[in-house]
Amino acid sequence: MQTFEIILVILSGLCFGSFATLAIYRLPRGEGIVAGRSRCPSCKTSLTARDLIPLVSYLMQKGRCRYCSTYFSVRYPLVEVATASLFLITYLLHGISLDAVLLMLMSVPLIVMVVVDLEHMIIPDEVHLALLVLALGYHAA
Repeated sequence: MQTFEIILVILSGLCFGSFATLAIYRLPRGEGIVAGRSRCPSCKTSLTARDLIPLVSYLMQKGRCRYCSTYFSVRYPLVEVATASLFLITYLLHGISLDAVLLMLMSVPLIVMVVVDLEHMIIPDEVHLALLVLALGYHAA
């Protein structure tokens, strides 16, 4: 295990965790996860790259929107840290391999599934589809 690999895995986990928070917010509302800029849920101001650095932006802005000062949910950094943790655990168990990458990627829709289910008591079809594709890839590998 090399320090560089661990740092890369953690940073990747934070980035995928940031994507998971976007999916957790948008999917239950019927919004697309690919198109459209991220925005403050309160003032609807489009967020810039400076506002979207996983974990760092939340900490630097003390959990508030830079534009309207409304507090963001603590769910955002928790999901990012949870995803990074799952990525790191997977790396520590499997190293850098195709299996590990597929397992890491599978953790993202699983986190989305759990949080959306807890908050809205639904599991969006897009999450099932993503898991199906990744599971088939994992099985084939």
